[in-house]
Amino acid sequence: KHTFGKIVDPKVRDYLLNQNNLLGGELVFATILFADIRGFTSLSERMTPEKTVIFLNRYFDSVAKCIYEEGGIINKYIGDAIMAVFGILGESQNHARSAVLSALKMRKAVEALNSEFITEGLPIVQIGMGIHTGHVLAGNIGSTERLEFTVIGDSVNIASRMESLCKYFRKDIILSGQTKDQSGFSEIAKFLHTVKLKGRAEKVAAFTV
Repeated sequence: KHTFGKIVDPKVRDYLLNQNNLLGGELVFATILFADIRGFTSLSERMTPEKTVIFLNRYFDSVAKCIYEEGGIINKYIGDAIMAVFGILGESQNHARSAVLSALKMRKAVEALNSEFITEGLPIVQIGMGIHTGHVLAGNIGSTERLEFTVIGDSVNIASRMESLCKYFRKDIILSGQTKDQSGFSEIAKFLHTVKLKGRAEKVAAFTV
């Protein structure tokens, strides 16, 4: 059980071990956060594979704490990227606010980590974070032989696109208008642009904090 809780989020482990291990899911209102290291390919080319793994794990350890502190679930690591979900297992009263607070903490955590990297002569990390709030299908996706507890849907794609806009706008946090409205950060959120996302007819308002 302890090992299983390291392979998947402990909340997901407990959910699955409580006989929720069949194919299927439910539609829930949640907030998705994507975080990605900028220029990771060029960073990794300057280090050996062993040092790259150690470098990545230090980064993941640092930012994962920020997600857990705000009740989020790390759904998966995708190379150097993180996909986190807030609100799917009832762990947050205001999952949009929790996600934004988590991103703000991650910003500070990366700043502190970069101070260590500079002292050690290592390259610094620059990250982009995208956040969106909306309906997702949460549950066990896959085949009868291989399941994965995850979330899917248009809201996941929008969060991913928000993250990809960080490079374009040169910002480290970008949230959709839905997240801005739900999170209570309207007063400090700064409007960037209304953007046309790939694969979507409807435009989405992008904000930063």
